[in-house]
Amino acid sequence: MADVVHPVFIALDLPLAVGRADSQAMTSPTGANAASGRGTDFSRMLKAELDQVNALQQTASDRMNRVESGQEEDLVGTVLSVQKASLSFQLLLQVRNRLVEGYHEVFNLQL
Repeated sequence: MADVVHPVFIALDLPLAVGRADSQAMTSPTGANAASGRGTDFSRMLKAELDQVNALQQTASDRMNRVESGQEEDLVGTVLSVQKASLSFQLLLQVRNRLVEGYHEVFNLQL
């Protein structure tokens, strides 16, 4: 199945880590250990994405401070970095919401 590239990933230069993690877990030759490795791969991928969003937020904040203090005059670049950080944070919130929603669905399953 081909990966569908979401426009937000293209705009933000974010990797398609979810698609890659799923395909790597499916093709992993470890057999029984694939489930445990998949969890650590997902947690590492999620941590990397959190770090990337944090870095974008820090960069945007630093650029805003430099523009406000007059050290930098690239207002367009600053606005773009702020928007990029905002979009990446919104995407992160949507991923969190989906994870929480999935957790609640599994928690409420009748066995």
